[in-house]
Amino acid sequence: MTQTSNSHSVKKKVWSWIKGFFKFFWIFAGWARSLLVITLLALSLLFNGLLIFNDVVLTAVDAVASAVNLTTANSRKNAKLTELQNKSNANKKLVEDKTKRVNQRMKKAVLREIAVKPAEVLPLIGTAVIVGATAWELRDLCETMKDMEELKKMFNTESTPENDVVTVCGKEVLGK
Repeated sequence: MTQTSNSHSVKKKVWSWIKGFFKFFWIFAGWARSLLVITLLALSLLFNGLLIFNDVVLTAVDAVASAVNLTTANSRKNAKLTELQNKSNANKKLVEDKTKRVNQRMKKAVLREIAVKPAEVLPLIGTAVIVGATAWELRDLCETMKDMEELKKMFNTESTPENDVVTVCGKEVLGK
């Protein structure tokens, strides 16, 4: 019976030691979790503070730079962007203007062509009407070519070699 009580007492001691270890581990684990949560919270606050501080510092540096008339890369890009937007708006207005002019000219040319057809069949007068209408149509075509040339220059298309340039309507235009 001593053997059984001895082994029973050893089992009790081992079991007591295991329970004590796990109790310590449980308490330590709870303390460690609390420490981990507090550490993460502190780091989060620190990084948020640094982000806000960084934004404040960058704003202050930009204000000081503009106060002493230093140009930062961002301000140079903003100025270039504004310049390009202004140029784009001007180009858009010019394209709309030229397109409107060409469309009006073409409408008038069509109406004029329809109006002169009956007069072209009259003897003697018909010849004068044909010459006059053709001259008027050539003038309209020259004006359209000038508008197209202005649009081409506005968009800075590549220049052509000298041998491809032909003068039409007193204006140099593409040949061939």
